[in-house]
Amino acid sequence: MLGSRLPSTGPLQIGAKLYRRPTTTRPCNRVYSSPSSKSKIEAWPMQENDPPNIAWSMLDFYQQVYRPPSPLPKEGSRPTIKQLPRGSACAVVLGGAMADSRRLYPLTQNRTLPAVPFASNYRLIDIVLSNLVNSNVRQIFVLTQYNSKSLNSYLQKAYDLGVGVHLGGEGYVEVVAAAQGPEEKRFAEGSVDVVRQWMNQFNSNSKNKWVEDIIVLPSDQVYQADFTQMLDFHRNSGADITIVCKSVEERNAQLQGIVKMGGGARIQSFVEKPDAEQLSRMTMSMAEIEDFYRESNIDEVPFEVDADPNARALLGSCGMYIFRKDALQELIEDAGIKDIGKHLIPTAVNKGLQLFAFNHPGFWTDIGGSVQSFYDFHMGLARDEVPFRLQQPLDTPFFHSPTCLSPTGTSSARMCNVVVGSGCELGSCTLRDSVLGQRTIIADGCYIEGAVIMGSSFYERERPMARVCPISPSYPPMGIGSDTIIRRAILDKNVRVGKNVQLVNKDGLQNSVGELPFGICVKDGIMVVPKNAAIPDGTVL
Repeated sequence: MLGSRLPSTGPLQIGAKLYRRPTTTRPCNRVYSSPSSKSKIEAWPMQENDPPNIAWSMLDFYQQVYRPPSPLPKEGSRPTIKQLPRGSACAVVLGGAMADSRRLYPLTQNRTLPAVPFASNYRLIDIVLSNLVNSNVRQIFVLTQYNSKSLNSYLQKAYDLGVGVHLGGEGYVEVVAAAQGPEEKRFAEGSVDVVRQWMNQFNSNSKNKWVEDIIVLPSDQVYQADFTQMLDFHRNSGADITIVCKSVEERNAQLQGIVKMGGGARIQSFVEKPDAEQLSRMTMSMAEIEDFYRESNIDEVPFEVDADPNARALLGSCGMYIFRKDALQELIEDAGIKDIGKHLIPTAVNKGLQLFAFNHPGFWTDIGGSVQSFYDFHMGLARDEVPFRLQQPLDTPFFHSPTCLSPTGTSSARMCNVVVGSGCELGSCTLRDSVLGQRTIIADGCYIEGAVIMGSSFYERERPMARVCPISPSYPPMGIGSDTIIRRAILDKNVRVGKNVQLVNKDGLQNSVGELPFGICVKDGIMVVPKNAAIPDGTVL
């Protein structure tokens, strides 16, 4: 095919002349640029009547464009991600265990945690996958464990190479389901156990021999991050393990792992969900944490502190880890290690491995920890109170499953601080501080305040159910009926709410599971209506 594009006149100079400059031509005037900018290429000067030297032109183009000069790494460090071929790092996304999914029950009654609908058009797993794709880390393994049918179906639709998010080249999202086999005669019993079973398959595939680093990530967090920067930090520091960290308030410190620095960005000790006594030992002086931020190329500590020189600070783990593959392989050989935070990281510290902390400078929150955190984030998103935007620039979009829905339509609806998904049908209603998912239908006269409504998977007219479940006061149509009032509630997908219904937690319940009808639960004072629930006309709860 190459020969068909070459000129027909004159001999083609290949072989020895491909590797040394022609002596019959003037030297070319090349213009080199910095590694971060595009190379400028000038045509090779040719003498009159000389045939074009196609081989040399192709070689120059390859050297200057496809292999631009790279900065030298720091002394004693490994090459950075930009100096190695793509594929030298892969990502492992933990797809949600049973213990993780219980925290958002009943939203996880029929699905695993990463598949929970989020922010109108998305699922929780879209955040981590979008960040990886935007960081050019496109060899992604999703390790599913519990109640994963919904997640598997969604990933197939959203990240299929044919119709979904385009990963390019050899990129892929591979779902690895928990399974038993000749070497593994039991199911996984913790996050490390899941990774251990996956690595047995991973190492047996020769295409993975070039992987040097493995990024291990949870799938229930909201943030925007460039993993290229993290990988550069990880390799330049010579770390065996890098933990992404962020400053944490003392009232939230017992909900996550806490790290203590041993000078600069080096981690001295780590405790997962410490008790009060452990927490006091893990606090750091302002001088210690300032050294950490200074080494992280941040000139100022990103939070206010008192002038008291004895003030203390805490640094929390975001649950995001980068492992040198050989170090991870060595650590998981111990069958007694089950959990990354509780067992693996403390073991690595005790063995003297090189652990470093990378400061995550942007917004980060774990919304899968409780119904309260899930609800609070959506309220902050609706009220524009959180520094996180789904409307990102085109070069770093958040992806989701492609849909062919019409724009949202409304008939004189009054809205204040509302996020509205696509394909909604809104009557003459009043909406405040709410998030509406795709295909949300709200009839006339409704008043909705402080609600997260996840919408529907289909329209009633698309799947008529009159023969199976005829529409009646006890089985209303899809959506929210007229003159209904909803306050401080989460409504899962495909919920049917009748006319003149009040979901306002009239008894002021704080936590209630199994006491209310129609499967409704109350978590942290928030009413949660499960998927496919049908609430008859006139119900007051």
